[in-house]
Amino acid sequence: MRSLILVLAASLFFPLLAGCDRFSSKERSQEVVDSYVAYRTALSAGNVQKVVSYLTPSRAKEISADPAAPDKLRLAALFMPGTMTVMGVTLVDDKATLNLREGALVTLAGGSKAPALGPVPGLSATGASGTVTLIKEGGAWKIDKENWQQNLGGNPFQIGASRTFFREGEELPKLMKTIGGKGESQMRGNVAITPDGASFVTAGYGDYTVSRWSIVDGREMASVKMEYRPSAIAVTPDGTIAITIDAYGGVTFWPLTPDGFGTPVRSGSVGQCYDIALSRDGRYMAIASYDKFVAIWDIAAQKEIARVNMPTPMRSVAFSPSGQFLAAGSASNTFTLWDLESGAGRTYTIPKVDEKSDVSGIAFSPDGKRLATTHMDSSITLWDVATQKEVKNFYVSQSSSWAVRFSPDGALFATATQGGNIHLWKAENGDKLGTLQGQPSQPQGLAFSADGSLLFSAGEKGEIAMWGR
Repeated sequence: MRSLILVLAASLFFPLLAGCDRFSSKERSQEVVDSYVAYRTALSAGNVQKVVSYLTPSRAKEISADPAAPDKLRLAALFMPGTMTVMGVTLVDDKATLNLREGALVTLAGGSKAPALGPVPGLSATGASGTVTLIKEGGAWKIDKENWQQNLGGNPFQIGASRTFFREGEELPKLMKTIGGKGESQMRGNVAITPDGASFVTAGYGDYTVSRWSIVDGREMASVKMEYRPSAIAVTPDGTIAITIDAYGGVTFWPLTPDGFGTPVRSGSVGQCYDIALSRDGRYMAIASYDKFVAIWDIAAQKEIARVNMPTPMRSVAFSPSGQFLAAGSASNTFTLWDLESGAGRTYTIPKVDEKSDVSGIAFSPDGKRLATTHMDSSITLWDVATQKEVKNFYVSQSSSWAVRFSPDGALFATATQGGNIHLWKAENGDKLGTLQGQPSQPQGLAFSADGSLLFSAGEKGEIAMWGR
């Protein structure tokens, strides 16, 4: 049964209306929320007697008379969001309405306030939303009606994962082939798969090239020499544009054509760029800059819409699947999480990680429940977002961890390490699943195919290794 957390921020989520008596609206609203939290906690635990005590008499009678009530309640709990944010409480006399949305504010333990970023306008709603009606009877708030609606939202272009990359007990995936590799091109995390699974794009920091490759036959479809060193690359979810950032502060938009690239457009100067991430709906791009800031761009408008200055150089960046949160790792042992609807941010110091160790990679799991980080001191950490706890803090001996990616089905995550290997870990608890060996040079970047069947790793000498079965 999933754990329940309702994250409350009074200043943001209590637009309270009428209905005050001798208690303030805020106090009465808190009573309402507390009653619902207690009810959902009992529901998650499958405690029928406790659940009944939080219901209005008519609903309590209905459940008590049903011999299948325990099974039905457990099923209901599974289909309800495990984490929620209170968007509003409406009070009218002895009746209250709670407006809820899936996705808790991220407030991992031990964090401190960070500079605000945003808010980013026009975020599309995702996940589930619900309304709960409560009635005050006998001095206590009782749940009367509850209605949840699923909003599929998300990315209309993304292909669902149809295969699991690897299951425990199976034979490990093998190195199927390597593509490219001129010897002088340092990839530094720069490989991105097109959504149709037919090609991938690379950005060579060492040789200043942006290239397009066919996955089927390994052919280099197109290659363009840049004036500036590209430091990262991404492909929009609809597969129409590749975006590069470079070490000299530029953002370049590359239209993707059937046989390569269209005419690129380079925009602005945004400081020494290091990492890039796109929101799942393809509307926004986030940039982590070594010049001590994080910026968000509107992709369609090709312009920056939000920026926050940071106390340290920024090294890595990732959007949550819902698009509500942005995580960014620094050139120290800290990462910051922002709620993009409010702009509020918190910075977390990661325990057992050297204070001078870059957060070289950061990634959310596809369901948004896990956050993983990799570090230059060989450390890897896994966080449970809902329970606000670090699940595991471990390391690969004497081998810096360059990058991290979760498989599309969320079952595992992969890390690329300086020792030349790729390690597979359970997404649930960080336990080791296996090690992929055989890449010609040290892997520094990772990307899974959309269907989850293949893993691509970018080597520092320019080759892309393709792993699968």
